[in-house]
Parts: sequence; C-alpha cells; structure tokens
Amino acid sequence: MYCPKCKGVELRQNDENLPFTCPKCGGLWLESHALPRMQELADFSSGGHQNPDHDHKTGLCPGGHGVLTRTKIEVEQPFYLEKCVQCNGIWFDKGEWQKVSESQFETNLLQLWSRAWQREKRREHQEQEITRLDKEALGEELYYEIIQLAGKISAHPCRSRAVGLFQEELAKMMSQVRRPTHAV
Repeated sequence: MYCPKCKGVELRQNDENLPFTCPKCGGLWLESHALPRMQELADFSSGGHQNPDHDHKTGLCPGGHGVLTRTKIEVEQPFYLEKCVQCNGIWFDKGEWQKVSESQFETNLLQLWSRAWQREKRREHQEQEITRLDKEALGEELYYEIIQLAGKISAHPCRSRAVGLFQEELAKMMSQVRRPTHAV
C-alpha cells in the first residue's frame, strides 16, 4: 500500500490493530475494520512532517479502489478528510486524527460523509457566524438583552400580543427617526 499524498512512499503498519502510517508525511490510513479500535487510540500520532498542501488535494485509495472522496470537517480550523467509497478506509493527513478526536467525531466516522450530517454542520456554522455578526454590530450587551427579551416573550401566555406591542413600539420609534425636522 502506498501513501495517497506522497507518491511512491510505502505505508507502514506496526500492529495489525493500528492504522497504516506514511513515514514521510505522517498521514494515517485507517481501514474500516479498525474503526472501533481507533476510539481507544485518541492520542495516536505518527511521525513525518505536516504538509499544508496535502489538505487541498485527494489521492488514490491505498487498497487500489480508486479516487478517495472528500468531506469538509467544519471545526474552528476546517479541514478535509478522504474516504474510499468501496472499502470505507479513511485517510487522515498529519494532525487530522487529533482534530477529529478533540471534536468527538470519532464515535461514528462514516457519518461525516452523509449529506444530513454535512447539512447540519453547515447550518450550525452559519448560525454561529450570524450570532458573531449580530454581537459585533449590536454590542454584546444589547444582543443579550434582545435574546433575554425574546425568551421572556416566547414563554408568556399572551406572546402574540407582546410581539404586536413590540412591533408597534418599534414602528413608532422608526417613524420618529425618519420624520424630517424643519428649522423655523
């Protein structure tokens, strides 16, 4: 088996329960039968040097099944994982296993390629970005006051009336802001 990122470099395996590693780049090839065992190896790391270009390309399945498919892992510093659709082996560039383990995605690695999981992670990322932008524009104090008021209104038995009153008050304020003042 050869490294999908370092052309011509043979992968090594010290123990049949451990992933194959690339001595040059430090990447890991995890065969599907070893997935359950990897949960016990959260601290597993390999040698080699990290190549930032490796995350921008995919490679061929070390088992000879063709091109690996990629999925974006949305964490603080996003990265891509590659998987073989035939054998379900997964390629981790150096340091990616640790990121997966820290994010607690290792419990069901194969779900990372499902459309539902990817859609949910994109939605979460968008919500976090909207919250960040709202806090930046409004200031954290006003942001949290609005969130607190929204919570009180939604829990109130006359919430429709409360929302209506809030909208009326906002409309009054906005009309006063827009009304031109004439100098006499």
